[in-house]
Amino acid sequence: MTREVVAQPIERSMSRIYSPTQTQSWLDDPLKWYLSYKEGWRPRVLDKPAIARVIGAGVAAGAAAWYKSADHLGAIKAAREVVGAELADLHGLGHVVAPAVEDLAGRAPGLAEQGVVKLTQFTLPSTWEIVDVERTLPEHGRARIDLGVRTPHGPGVWDVKCTLTSDDWKTFLARTEYEASWQLLHYVWGYG
Repeated sequence: MTREVVAQPIERSMSRIYSPTQTQSWLDDPLKWYLSYKEGWRPRVLDKPAIARVIGAGVAAGAAAWYKSADHLGAIKAAREVVGAELADLHGLGHVVAPAVEDLAGRAPGLAEQGVVKLTQFTLPSTWEIVDVERTLPEHGRARIDLGVRTPHGPGVWDVKCTLTSDDWKTFLARTEYEASWQLLHYVWGYG
């Protein structure tokens, strides 16, 4: 008696794809990931990383305004407005700023403005064409890219990173680390 083996294609059900930020959060602490991303919990006391995220949101808004219109003052205004609105929203929800970062929170609109001013000094290569600004990739974990560009070599991603303190050596290390990071590779995979 022989058995006939029939080859059948394996169904690969792509379970949900999570953004690199969510994946890293889960790797760091699965309970914190669940409470943050599934239950929507946020710490009531805003620390330095929370204020940095607010500043980053302002820089992202300023970058979007800059790349859409090339209006320098409009980009700065957008950055400052988003930071102010984010801080007001957090305050309205009952969040308080930790005493150690009150100064940073007060300087947040100006720091977002500085980030946008530095960003406007960079020019993309002339052979690149901006196709998307602040595009969300819902099928790839709702990852959001700063700029989607078309280059002579195909589609590409331009991602802006900000830091509150830096020097040339820290910038070099951060750039080297990020160029091979799975976050950037995830963005390129999702966009390309």
